[in-house]
Amino acid sequence: VTGSEALRRHTTFRTNLANGDFRAVANSLNTANIGVNVPAGQTIAGATLASSGLFPDNFIVANPQFGTMEMRNNSDQSTYHSLQTQITMRPSRGITYQASWTWSRATGVQGSTPDGGGITANYRDFLNRAADYTVAASHRVHDFRGYATFELPFGPGKLIGGNTGGWFARMIEGWHLGTIFNAASGAPLSVSGRNTINRTGTPDLVGAFPRKGKVTWGDPFGQYFDQVYKRVPDPGCPVKPAGSTDPYYALCTNTALQDANGNYILRNAAPGQLGTLGLYPIYGPGRWEVDANIQKTFKTSETTRVTVRVDANNVFNHPNPGNPNLNINTGTFGEIDEKNGNRSLAAQVRLEF
Repeated sequence: VTGSEALRRHTTFRTNLANGDFRAVANSLNTANIGVNVPAGQTIAGATLASSGLFPDNFIVANPQFGTMEMRNNSDQSTYHSLQTQITMRPSRGITYQASWTWSRATGVQGSTPDGGGITANYRDFLNRAADYTVAASHRVHDFRGYATFELPFGPGKLIGGNTGGWFARMIEGWHLGTIFNAASGAPLSVSGRNTINRTGTPDLVGAFPRKGKVTWGDPFGQYFDQVYKRVPDPGCPVKPAGSTDPYYALCTNTALQDANGNYILRNAAPGQLGTLGLYPIYGPGRWEVDANIQKTFKTSETTRVTVRVDANNVFNHPNPGNPNLNINTGTFGEIDEKNGNRSLAAQVRLEF
């Protein structure tokens, strides 16, 4: 048989060939000993090509004797711009308040994850690291944080119980309520496709794809987009010739996305190409949460005090949705299958002496 047919028949290569993952094919050719008797004491991998005498050891892979090769550098860079505002209300009539709002953008060349390539960089294309210029994992368009404390209007001289006295007045006066409110935009998310060069494949944009979503809940899962995209066989899969019985053509599992009208939206990039959609083109669901506490201090003697406090995290028991599935080759694209956040209560008593 021809060399190409032999590869298509071999279980190590056929699925990657059908899916266009030629990086994996090349890696197997030059780092795996398949169908070759390696002489005793020979340590070189890649005997499939090297032992034939027709190819040098590094014909495809630069250093086939190593199982994994990484680029180590310090070339990551980042840029941060922000508008930061803050409002502070000093104690007035038992009320204290402070709130801050940040509008920002953080970007940089950060490898295959928005956390940064780090010393071991995971660039999609080592020869074009600038293609991984993207927003950072810490990037949030909007971030709001606020807290307030209120002295409740109970007790002598207050709105409620103003004419009380004695032990009852001591019980209802001096209660303080505190609140914390946090809200933030969603994290940057990447849409995944088949790996085409090095790790973290991104698809080609071939139709109208929304860059913003709105979470809607169904039964039992949520959806991030305003429609459910249909996964169909990727048009880049090998076409089975008429009359062929070769099972190789059924091994392509790549899928593309179509909208409700049957228009292609996203498809896997061609082998050796970076997808045109780019890294982290959309943002996940935002989140908000309100925490609260209430406390009072009782003076039990001249030298001792007892403080009673109750804390409520996520006091409204508000669930925050998880990130949607954004892999065009697996699962239901845009589906949210988790949410997190639940109310919790904690009480404490403190004795001071």
